[in-house]
Amino acid sequence: MMSRFTRKDELPPQMQGDWVDPEDGATLVIAGSDARFQGASIQYDWFEVEEKSGALCVYFGIDDPAREDNFVRENLVGLVIDPEGNFHGYNTKFGCTFVKNHASANV
Repeated sequence: MMSRFTRKDELPPQMQGDWVDPEDGATLVIAGSDARFQGASIQYDWFEVEEKSGALCVYFGIDDPAREDNFVRENLVGLVIDPEGNFHGYNTKFGCTFVKNHASANV
């Protein structure tokens, strides 16, 4: 069962932090309810959280149907921590696999 939350609610604690995709260097920073991909905030109106087959899934959405097409192309629309603990982000065009960005902790 999915639970819906607003921008005022924090994203799941397992997803909080500074992340990087070691393959292409894409960055994701999650701090509270703010999710920044490649330095730009994901401009979502709500998010849903679901546990599905052992995976923790977050889906971002917006309330304006006229902006939906651009939203799903320009932002990460989903985050998943799979049962093995791997952290993935995706949209309609691409996907990333993130690991904790330990380099940022040394700055």
